[in-house]
Amino acid sequence: MDYVIVCAPAGTDLKGAVAKFKNAFGVNNVVHKDVEALLCGSLEAKEALIGLGYSEPSNHQDWPGIDDIYDMYLRLTDKDQLFDTQERIDRYLERIWDEVEDKKGPQNFPPNLRSSLIFEWKLCVLSNLLSWRHSEILMAESLARQLDAKFLLGGVKQPTKIVASWLRKSDSTLVYLSHPISRPRRQKIEGWSWPPIVPQFNELQDRLFEHNLVCVMPTAIDEYRIAQKSEEGTVLKRRLPVLEERWPLPATNIDSLLYSTPKNSADMHHKDLLTNKDPSSKSELADGEVVSTQLRALESQIMFQIASRDHLLLLSTNGLLVFRPFYLKNEFSHGVKAEIDHWNILTCRYSKDPNTRAEKREKEEDIDSNRRAAFIHFDVDISSFLQFAKSDEARKRGLDLDRLIDDNIVQRIGAEFSLADDIARDAYLTIEYEKSTSGLDSGRVHNLIKIKRALPEIKKEARITTLRVQLTGTRASSSKVGMWIVKDEKELGRYYEEIANFLKTKTLPPSIWEERAIDLWNKAEENPS
Repeated sequence: MDYVIVCAPAGTDLKGAVAKFKNAFGVNNVVHKDVEALLCGSLEAKEALIGLGYSEPSNHQDWPGIDDIYDMYLRLTDKDQLFDTQERIDRYLERIWDEVEDKKGPQNFPPNLRSSLIFEWKLCVLSNLLSWRHSEILMAESLARQLDAKFLLGGVKQPTKIVASWLRKSDSTLVYLSHPISRPRRQKIEGWSWPPIVPQFNELQDRLFEHNLVCVMPTAIDEYRIAQKSEEGTVLKRRLPVLEERWPLPATNIDSLLYSTPKNSADMHHKDLLTNKDPSSKSELADGEVVSTQLRALESQIMFQIASRDHLLLLSTNGLLVFRPFYLKNEFSHGVKAEIDHWNILTCRYSKDPNTRAEKREKEEDIDSNRRAAFIHFDVDISSFLQFAKSDEARKRGLDLDRLIDDNIVQRIGAEFSLADDIARDAYLTIEYEKSTSGLDSGRVHNLIKIKRALPEIKKEARITTLRVQLTGTRASSSKVGMWIVKDEKELGRYYEEIANFLKTKTLPPSIWEERAIDLWNKAEENPS
């Protein structure tokens, strides 16, 4: 009998998620047991499962479900829960009061101090939850390795059918969705509404699932949203005890998600979670600079987990889908570029003598060679990039497309006609600009006429190769990298099946993007900004 281990740190509402799983699988087909006590005992997990009658299964998977720490906080600070607010805050204040010589009781704290201490307690709990969740993830991954089980880290703010499909089909192709997050968020903060790229991205998961591709989203967890404010006389932006709106959910019907809103919360944003709601301390926090420093420390912990968690997601999946990486700017966002670099490392690595069961399975399943990356660009983003690439600012940043193309042309001439680099460069300059840097004439290169005939095709290939590297951020084999350049989301709709098939199979990627990119390049040269 196959089994699945679903685990989560307290405060994730795991019971609610499991109930939704049962509905997704079909109640009659699912037997579920709470094995927490067994897994925390002295016996190995596999022995515990065998003791329940689960003999050596053919398909076993480990799915640690996680949620935003703000949701976890609200669930665990409810009455009679682990961090019951009133009880825990009273105990915290009493402990702090022990430092005071006057023993009349913590109720005598000045209002500003009491408010600051309550805020301090909240941050302590949130920091503990971050640490708790990180440990849970590490233990779940270790458990998966011990059981030789497939592992997927997933947030509960995703459609139930997505995770259920992965759990039911051991051969599902998993793809990590990568896209700019901070840029749309800044637009939201400045313009009061989310830009169109947000629903465009959120639609990907559902549309690709229609073609049997299972995608995981980084925005299933969205915690890096502590409000910031520029103030006169300050060098750094001040952090405020307010949360900005979280990234919109990938479904209008919350019941279709594994997530359930905490019962003591009005919505999923929890904007006022960090503000002081203690009825006996209505005072504002005393020192805004101290509060900002405390929040910045929490923010740093969140940033660390973002990098750790997203790269673990990338490691756990079979492919990468990058959506509009040049959005609003003419370069990859730092987070997206880091994920592309990580994918590149995973794709190129190879272990001849795997030591662990996980490594052996990767080799047997040819996971590394099967890893693929798909890139989706919109015309407007590519046009903006190409315009920028021709500017002085681009050259100051080290981007000179003309030079890169010339270098590639020289390399191709040298390789095709067996010429040294300096001779190949002189041959190119002689043909292209009728100028030789070392007095080259046709007598020194016997096949100069052949090079001249071949040059148009060489230039075309050099331009395509240079564009591929610039638009994907990787030099990986072209067979592993697919690219789609479209006008808008309507045109993109025609390619979902093609994108899914490329990421699922070993079919060669389409080359239609080349004509589109060259056309946009020509237009950029005709209409310089």
